[in-house]
Order: sequence, then C-alpha cells, then structure tokens
Amino acid sequence: MKKVLSLVLAVVLAFGMCTVAFAATNKIEYAGGVASYHIGSSSSGTAVSGNDSYDWSGSISKEFLEADEELKVYIDASNFNNLTGVLTTSKLSTGNITVKKKVSKGSDLINSIEFKNDGTTGVYVKIKLIDPFVSTAEKDLDFTIYLAHKGSKLSDTELNITGTMRNEEIEVDEGEDEVNLSEGAYAKAIAYIKSIKVDAGNGLYINTKFFEDKKYYAKAVQDVSAADDAILSQYPEIDTIYTLYSINMNSAGNTVEFDIDETYYVYNADGQYIGTTADKLPMSSKYYLATKKIDMGADATEGGDDTTPVDVEQGDWGGDDVPANANDNPGTGANGFVNVAVVAGLVAIVAAGAVSRKK
Repeated sequence: MKKVLSLVLAVVLAFGMCTVAFAATNKIEYAGGVASYHIGSSSSGTAVSGNDSYDWSGSISKEFLEADEELKVYIDASNFNNLTGVLTTSKLSTGNITVKKKVSKGSDLINSIEFKNDGTTGVYVKIKLIDPFVSTAEKDLDFTIYLAHKGSKLSDTELNITGTMRNEEIEVDEGEDEVNLSEGAYAKAIAYIKSIKVDAGNGLYINTKFFEDKKYYAKAVQDVSAADDAILSQYPEIDTIYTLYSINMNSAGNTVEFDIDETYYVYNADGQYIGTTADKLPMSSKYYLATKKIDMGADATEGGDDTTPVDVEQGDWGGDDVPANANDNPGTGANGFVNVAVVAGLVAIVAAGAVSRKK
C-alpha cells in the first residue's frame, strides 16, 4: 500500500529477528525482535497536522520529490540492549553500528545520508536530496537504507524509498517578456519568443530568446564550497561568487545583467574582467564580483567553452542515459551540453554553489 508522502510523514517498519552479540558490555547491541522506524518530526512518530501517515512493510513511496528535500528516519531506541539514557550517534559509533545505502536508481539525486542527534529525543537518519536539480525532465529515485554492524548488514533492517524528482514546469507563450525560474522551475516555450528576460535568482537575469516546444532552465546560486573559499582567501577583494546553472540558454547573443544594490567589478569563470554589475555581461558559469579591479591571472582569450554556463541535464553516476539531443540550441548548430561543472581558471573550481561574503 502506497500513499503520497508530504515533507514529514509517520511510518512503521516491522523488523525480523536478528541478534548481534558484542564483546564489550558497555557497547549497545542491536536486540532484534519487533521494532520500528518512522519518518516524522520527532522520535514520537506523530505526523505533522494535515500530512498523510500509514503503516507499511519495509518500503515507502513519494510521488513528487523536491530539490533540497530532507527526510528524517527515526530509529526506535528499544531496538538496542545495553543502552543507558537517550540513544545518540556517539553510542551508535561505539557500538560499531552504521547506516548504509544501496541505490538502484538516481544515485546523483542523493546529497547525503547520515545519523543525526535530535536533542534529547534520540537519533534519526538524515537523508538530504540535491539542490539544485538541474533538469527539465523527471528522474526516478530508488534506494534502500539499512543498519550495519562492523560493515555487515543487520538482517531485516531495510527501508526502501522510491520517488520521482522533477521541477515545476512554467509554460511561456508569445507576448510574455519575463519568466521567473529562481525557485528551480523550468520554462516550456509554447511559441517562438524573440526576446525574454529570465529571472535566475539572487538578482541575476538572462536576456535570451525561446524556441517553440523547447524547455529552458536557469538558476543562479550563492552556496559556499571549498573551491570558493580558496578563491576568497586568495582574492580578498572578491565579495560575491555566483554559479549559474542552465539548460538551453546558450543561444548566440545572450547576455546577463544584475539587479543588486551595489556595483561590483565582474570576472568570468576564466578570471577575465568582463565589466561591472551595471553592464550587460556575456554568459559564464561563474561570476566573481569584486570591490575593486584585481588581476586573477587569466589568459587574455575571448569566449571559449570554459566560460559557457554550467549547462547540464542530470545523469546518474551509475550510468543512466542522458536523453539524446537534450541540449540542442536551434539556430546555432551547437550543442551546449556540459556534463560536469569543472571550470578552468587560475584555480580548478569544482563547485555546485557559490558564496556571498560581506566584509
């Protein structure tokens, strides 16, 4: 039996018999027997008002998964012997108990899976999905989490989770001159649109054209990454770093403009100075906004693949196929597909986000 899950749900899993013996008596043991997991807001298992809840037998399904969604799978402390007080991640670690996953579909949709403490109520498995989901198509997710002792699976502790991730579709027809994709939606053009402004979020806009029946995605993010930290440390004049993800936004003549409070000097993914935030700028996968002009040591070359936006259709690390012609650009004869967001500059930047740092 399956029902659509909302952000927070209550579920119960019946465990089979399994006993694991530990040499040290101060370590918790998995006791086996009838136990439970649930997905909810606390270890009590109470569902949030208005959300569906139901009993299940080892699997749950969610029809619509959202980017950056987080599932909390709580573990019943009664599963463990030799437990004094509240179950914690430290006690699980001392007992050599870990959580593992086996992914059948959509491994690239999972950001992280880990044990987390929840104050005084116990431990949950935190499952965090990716953000942004750079796609104009649906993608299935099918994976199982289970408990393990010293790397070996504890019998009958599986929880299978399935669902479909997709972004919202916004239809755009002739006569419209602006579309907001800042929340991760994509646009589907009903007709040819010669000029349209795309809100990619965080004050970044793309001036482009839409071709009939094509789908378009754009999102500008400012999330911190280790690579961004390295750039900021090397160039303290840089105040903000944008990463621009897009699909089918590489038509000839496209420009970017900023609508932000301050004026900055702007450098592209290759570290080349391209103007200020008051100008219309060429497309790039990265924008470094500096308070004064700097020398990032970039080659004095114009254009090139390294400065095109991170224009991707999500694939699967396990080998799922990307649809043919997923990123053709009518009118240019070019294919703007970039499989991995690796931008060459003074420093190799492997980034999925960008950081804004105010002095």
